[in-house]
Amino acid sequence: MPQIDRALAAVAVNYNWAELYNNEKKKSDFQAAAAKAFTILLPAAVGGDYFCGPSYTGSNACGELSFTIQKPTPVDKGIIDGLEAKQRAELAKATQEQKNQQVNVELQSVKQQVAMLGAQGYLLKTAIESGKIQFMVIPQNGNVSIPVPTTGQPAQPTQPNQTGQAGR
Repeated sequence: MPQIDRALAAVAVNYNWAELYNNEKKKSDFQAAAAKAFTILLPAAVGGDYFCGPSYTGSNACGELSFTIQKPTPVDKGIIDGLEAKQRAELAKATQEQKNQQVNVELQSVKQQVAMLGAQGYLLKTAIESGKIQFMVIPQNGNVSIPVPTTGQPAQPTQPNQTGQAGR
């Protein structure tokens, strides 16, 4: 029907296809604008107000007609691939921005800890937390046995010396 084409053409100049492809709000706005334009054009084409919109109950004004616009599909697959690549790039950018914000928060935390503990204190704290330095609390005036780590070589048996005591 030419009235539909005219209504769509009159409204379409305010939108680009990429907005209608990617933005549901823009697509909804386009549908409403097209329905309004068609509601005005149709009675002139058919000679009267013979059609009512979905809000008509039989006792109220006919109201605007409605349109459901499908998602536009570009004929050139390269355009769709380009749009998808652009969306992936925007998502990657947003992800990177979130990572950057997290790094900045962590950096501020480190700066505060260095200011409070000093550079050496912060390094010691970090090493202890990572498990690279084992930290033990030794009671004052108490007997403590500290195991000596082995190097992985078998121990040499001890030989008694001339006094009869074991020695190395």
